[in-house]
Amino acid sequence: MKYLICYDVSSDKCRRRIAKYLESFAYRMQYSVFMAQCTSEQIEKVKNKLFCLGNGQADIILTIVPLCQSCEAKMWQFGKPMEVAPICVIA
Repeated sequence: MKYLICYDVSSDKCRRRIAKYLESFAYRMQYSVFMAQCTSEQIEKVKNKLFCLGNGQADIILTIVPLCQSCEAKMWQFGKPMEVAPICVIA
């Protein structure tokens, strides 16, 4: 299943760690929005890792949205995406 992963992090250091981690397996759609192809087990690992990278900070917002094929087909995007690489699968 594909997942939309978004974050809002005020700390530069924490934001860089999260972005670097997501860039290792997900397609960057916007500065703080990524899309990844994951199994349910993999997305649980992603959630745990993002929580750890966020150091439990109160001012951090992490959002993960599952996209079924029907929802993905209805997705609309205008403008050039940040990357033109295929969506990767995490191991």
